[in-house]
Amino acid sequence: MSYGDFYTNDEQQLQIKSAIEKSGVNFRAFLTDISQTFAQNWQTEEVYGRNDPIASWASTKRTISLSWDVPAANLGEAKENLEKCNKLLAMSYPSYIASGVSKMGIVAKNPLLLVKFANLVCDSNGNPLLGWADSISWKPVLDMGMFNPSGGKMYPKVISLSFNLNVLHQELLGQEKSRPKKFPFKI
Repeated sequence: MSYGDFYTNDEQQLQIKSAIEKSGVNFRAFLTDISQTFAQNWQTEEVYGRNDPIASWASTKRTISLSWDVPAANLGEAKENLEKCNKLLAMSYPSYIASGVSKMGIVAKNPLLLVKFANLVCDSNGNPLLGWADSISWKPVLDMGMFNPSGGKMYPKVISLSFNLNVLHQELLGQEKSRPKKFPFKI
């Protein structure tokens, strides 16, 4: 398998879909950073005569931080990459239904995402994770230059993207023998 084949394989691409439209975009996996945080939330109560508080587990929040570069070898690929960015950034907005009260309408569906990257970002069955991005960062790598065809338009040769995915767990997780054993990584 050649280097180029590695990045065209669906399993080696970062897959991001809109949970609203079920359409999405795939990016070649030029990841520059990936990290996952599992933040536990505990409720504590101070009790008279006890040195340590009584603690009860409340929840565990999973956040995945992803950063990746989107390179273009030519003008055509740079245009395709910008279109992919358009699709991704549009997924950060909700869907609306018409309203007689407001020109904007009423929010009908939240802008949730389905995200998958090989066996590192997926559920225990290998399916995409559902969640929301609290922000999406789009940044052209200016040192790499731009394609500048006639007409005054600019197309970055490399775009850096990043976001944090706040995971909405779709399956029960825990330490019981009946719970999925391939969590958080499908091995």
